[in-house]
Amino acid sequence: MAKFIVFEGIDGCGKTSQILHTINFLKDFKPIFLSKEPSTLKTGKLIKKLLKEQTDPKSNAELFTKLYRKDREEHNKLIKHQLNLGNIVILDRYYYSSIAYQQAQGTDVKKILKQSKKFIAPDLTIILDIPAKTAVQRLKARGSKEEKFEKLKFLEELREIYLKMPFYGEKFLDKGSSKKENIKIIDGSRTPEKVFEEIKEELKKL
Repeated sequence: MAKFIVFEGIDGCGKTSQILHTINFLKDFKPIFLSKEPSTLKTGKLIKKLLKEQTDPKSNAELFTKLYRKDREEHNKLIKHQLNLGNIVILDRYYYSSIAYQQAQGTDVKKILKQSKKFIAPDLTIILDIPAKTAVQRLKARGSKEEKFEKLKFLEELREIYLKMPFYGEKFLDKGSSKKENIKIIDGSRTPEKVFEEIKEELKKL
């Protein structure tokens, strides 16, 4: 049976290393389709271009809301195709990022939640939680220049929204839906090995 797994969290939370651990753990089960958002499709490329040019994280919120929705609509077609093939889909960021980042940019959360309902719900969403100060330290250690989504105050605001994500998850699906959001918040401030031990237990449940 196909599985859809998403990794989320603020910048510097350790998603990349945990995705690699997950791929290595699941590689003997089924083919894996790895992707991310913004996607590598036409609209996703435009988003990345605009993000590089933008300096204020709270500007052009309405424009980004529309672009992310369009990119996700295009991306969901690929995701559905891979799931129909029976593959494991692993995604680096999904509509949870829209809820967190666009809400922090000033977009009404109700609007984002309404738009998210039509997209495929993951079988498992892992949110790696770390303090904003830890995130900044990690970003600096790997030589990252301070960018719009890497400012301390903004990251603190994002983290608070991510911690509320299980509550928001209850709002994604209409009442009576047989599929529910499965969101797990995991402490990402520990060593990568200890973090993955907890993730592995969630993967086993699938």
